[in-house]
Amino acid sequence: MKQPLEFRGFRHHSGRHQEGSVWMPLDNAAKIFPAIQGTRYSTLFRLAVVLDHPVRLPQLQAALQRVMRRYPYFQVELRRGFFWYYLERLEEAPQVMADGRSPCTRYNVHRPGAYLLRVRAWQHRLAVEFCHVLTDGSGGAMFLRSLVTEYFRQCGTDISDWLDIPNPDTVPQPGEFQDANQIIGIEEFPPPVTRGAAFHVSGQMVPRHEYLVYSGLVSVAELLQHSRKLGVTITEYLTAALFWAYQEYIDDQPPAQARRWKKRPLRILLPVNLRPFYPTNTRRNFFVFVDPEIDLRLGRYDFAELAQRIHAYMQIEVSRKNLNRHLSRNVGSERNWFIRLIPLYLKDLILKVVYRTSAERINSTSLSNLGRLQFPAEVEPHIRWAEFIPPPSPTYGISAGVVSHRETLCFSFGSLLQEAEIERRFFRLLRRQGIHVTLKSNKEAVCPTAPNVV
Repeated sequence: MKQPLEFRGFRHHSGRHQEGSVWMPLDNAAKIFPAIQGTRYSTLFRLAVVLDHPVRLPQLQAALQRVMRRYPYFQVELRRGFFWYYLERLEEAPQVMADGRSPCTRYNVHRPGAYLLRVRAWQHRLAVEFCHVLTDGSGGAMFLRSLVTEYFRQCGTDISDWLDIPNPDTVPQPGEFQDANQIIGIEEFPPPVTRGAAFHVSGQMVPRHEYLVYSGLVSVAELLQHSRKLGVTITEYLTAALFWAYQEYIDDQPPAQARRWKKRPLRILLPVNLRPFYPTNTRRNFFVFVDPEIDLRLGRYDFAELAQRIHAYMQIEVSRKNLNRHLSRNVGSERNWFIRLIPLYLKDLILKVVYRTSAERINSTSLSNLGRLQFPAEVEPHIRWAEFIPPPSPTYGISAGVVSHRETLCFSFGSLLQEAEIERRFFRLLRRQGIHVTLKSNKEAVCPTAPNVV
């Protein structure tokens, strides 16, 4: 018989599943994802490192067992209540799985006993795929850093300094699994400005359960040199390059079609990690979005102009006052008594419609930069580069994820489209500006097509 799992801070209830089961509610940002999850939209994102040696599976499994005890709030499955979903502890840690050619696919969050993360390995790559119900990129990055560091310790490496990485020998703190949206308690600010529909790239979709990835490895030093010349950050520089790629794509179409497409703005969704702005150490979802835009009906933008427009926009939007507006809107809707009393099956239908018509519809694509992943000194030399792949989106078609390690930045497009028109123009622009790019893709990768337990 399944025994109750004890952890201070989780709630306990007596229900049909297990008397005394350990559970916790979904955080505010997570509530949308069970409703929209499906074959095309898996809600999975991936963080990975490529090592200088083939991954040793017994040591990785041992590391995963230990790290899951340090992150008990990640050892959960999704459960359905009458009004809301909730997370319930699972008894055992997950098993390492063989990686597949298409990341972030073949996943059903509603399957009983389904973990909300999976650790996958193939040759030199060690990857963790996270369901967005569980955490965001920042929380996932902390877990990956713990797992990789513990893996090297299991391989016999002495770790002298764990930096800010949670050590499996330490005890988790209650603040790590709190819903920071709720403890901030912001409720009475006016909502952000409502946006209209944006332009989306169209094209033939790849078969179901496939997800194309195009990654470019570039020098952080080269990117810094070019971005500093324009007085912008790396994120702003890369966002400008992505706008440029979309602009080029539209301008290359026949004149009549280009004029029709320009009637809708180009808008890029940029997630903002809220942890630097508010006092919390949560590992769960804690982010909002900002979305710079350009209107191509006003004329063609040169690259420097794009970079400066985005820089000015970010200076205004990424501020405590403006972020309060996003938090207020998100938390306020959840605390509405009418919404709380709607049965879950109706909430799912409503949230799915709202997301498809009002959320992804208002942006052309997304770009998420996790920043730099840092590991202990004994681990750093054994990691060749890191990767971040965003969740598949049938509305956007393509999305972008960015992460860096030491002197290498990896810019990855995740695509559900057969064509790679935007990706080709983006990397071509970087090369024209004198930035060396090493391109990699899973399109011709040789590895299993479906995950298997090892």
